[in-house]
Amino acid sequence: MKLKKLTAALLSAAVMLAGTGQIPASAADTAKQIPNDYDSALEFLNTYGVTRINRDNICFVFPEPVTEEGEEPVYAIAGLDAGGTVTYREVFTSPDGRSPFQLEVIRVLTNPGCYFYCTYTSDVSDPDSAYTYIFETDNRGVITETDLYGWVPDCPAEYSRFTEENGKIGVHGRYLAYCIENNAGTAYSWSETAVDSAAQKVLVSQCSGAAQEMVPGARTCSVHVYKVLQDGQLTVTWDLCELAEGGTGLPAETLTETFCAVDNVSAVLRPDEVYFRMLDAGTGKLLTLDPDNLPVLDVRTEYLLDRPGKEDFAVQLVNGDVPVRVDSYTITENPIVLPIAEAFRNAGDRVSVREGTEPAGYRIVTMNTAVQKNRSCIVDAKFRYVIRGDVNFDGEFGMSDLVLMTRWLLCENQAWLRNWAAGDMNEDNRLDSRDLVLMKRLLMTRPAAAHCTLTVETSYSGFGVMGQPLGSGEFTQTFDVTEGDLFYEYMDGTWHPNDGARTPILRVERITEDGVLFTAHYRGEDQQSELAYDAEELYPVSSTFVVYDGINYSHGIRFGGYTPAGSQ
Repeated sequence: MKLKKLTAALLSAAVMLAGTGQIPASAADTAKQIPNDYDSALEFLNTYGVTRINRDNICFVFPEPVTEEGEEPVYAIAGLDAGGTVTYREVFTSPDGRSPFQLEVIRVLTNPGCYFYCTYTSDVSDPDSAYTYIFETDNRGVITETDLYGWVPDCPAEYSRFTEENGKIGVHGRYLAYCIENNAGTAYSWSETAVDSAAQKVLVSQCSGAAQEMVPGARTCSVHVYKVLQDGQLTVTWDLCELAEGGTGLPAETLTETFCAVDNVSAVLRPDEVYFRMLDAGTGKLLTLDPDNLPVLDVRTEYLLDRPGKEDFAVQLVNGDVPVRVDSYTITENPIVLPIAEAFRNAGDRVSVREGTEPAGYRIVTMNTAVQKNRSCIVDAKFRYVIRGDVNFDGEFGMSDLVLMTRWLLCENQAWLRNWAAGDMNEDNRLDSRDLVLMKRLLMTRPAAAHCTLTVETSYSGFGVMGQPLGSGEFTQTFDVTEGDLFYEYMDGTWHPNDGARTPILRVERITEDGVLFTAHYRGEDQQSELAYDAEELYPVSSTFVVYDGINYSHGIRFGGYTPAGSQ
């Protein structure tokens, strides 16, 4: 069995993975955790691979070349920090002496709350020859293997479990695993025929088992692991080809998949997978989930009753005659990969986060879907933090909310509360005059935040598709701004504060007596700058809309009228 190899470069990029060799042990089988002869060590190696995590210790079984009697084993542990202590070490050879390797068994006792690694090598002068295993122990003493090998199988039993769970191709984080099986003594063999430049092979794990006899028809199993290097679409292909001399026929079988790496390779999507993110509409940051109240995503897709294979769908009827399938998914992590891209495309706008399961203090604003070429997609659900009293849901509490609440209580037409929960000031799950009184009191007593004025001077011109001039001109807008305000550009060039409908053109980060720190759109990207008040020259801000056959807008901004916090 060929041990798995981790170079120094790969070690620096190791990812947090759950150890496949972690099998809980009871007190009854404690004695069986550490092999005590050659046969038990060989059984261990073919069942668990090189490592097995027990309660407070890790057992390693390393195959190594047979040494002469009296010679020290050529393998040695090259690094073991204070996180672990070697408590047992023994070398076993096969009883009949026929095996070309011996088995060294090492038991390492771990300490709670430690990170440690174990590097095993046959040549301490060659760092790249090392096999490195990385572990972390939490404060309760629970051990987790955090290197790449915690996911990749390295023995027959682990290989079988891996293929049952993942099929022939597995994906974890930014890594792809292709499971390749050949039969000895046959005319066909698998070969790697296409690898995208965005993928790099980082290891090959042999999983056929130690001491296997290679008789005709014997199966050999290996796992080839690739690291995805950059965002975008990529493909890896293996073909089963005839080995006969001069054979150039078509492959008898092909193992291939087209993937899409997204979000700086935070995830690698297979076709029909969704990368679902829940974001704060103001900051763009990922929301933190409450494990006791996880969001639920409802996807409603219409289909025809006579569509083959769909008769067993659980359905509900909309308007009495339209069949709809409703799938619900609990969002356990953010972001999360879900196998429902096709459902998203068919659902249109009938996708929602179930009311009452949103992250605490937030309400959803928009849900945008971007479909990738391989039919996977990215879905961004943007939420805005619920500000107490902000019933019109514009991102701030002010007089407009008080007016809207009054109109709603008077049952005026078109008085619609976009966020009624923010108006429940006494938290009794109903809206009445008592809430209105509390809103007035809050508006009158709250201290004023530091604020200033923002002046936006816009000029425009453009040409039609036939080259005819469409006119030109300019206009000015002035806003009162506070820290955290977001401004959005509309297609007509006007700016609007805190509507959360799209990517902001400007965000006010900090207001001080010396000036304003802000982030603005400029030449295709967001740039952070600081501007003093009443600057002589306008600061240029690029439009988020650029067309070749219509009006284009150019913006310039300046700040002024600084008012410190607490002043009216």
